[in-house]
Amino acid sequence: MKSIKVIKRNREDQPKDPKPSESEKSVKRGTREMVSTVKSWIDELQQRKRVQSPSFPQLPVIATEPATQNT
Repeated sequence: MKSIKVIKRNREDQPKDPKPSESEKSVKRGTREMVSTVKSWIDELQQRKRVQSPSFPQLPVIATEPATQNT
């Protein structure tokens, strides 16, 4: 009968409090900046739409007589 040897990882090799690497931090920072930029663009667009008058103002309604049928 063959014996089985169980190998466990050394707990000292694994950091207890894993910290993100510098590249992960820069990616998160870049993503955060991108999101804030897009949000500001959307806010500006919505504000501009609220301020601008409509390009086609509402046309006045002209009262006319009802059409008569020829009989």
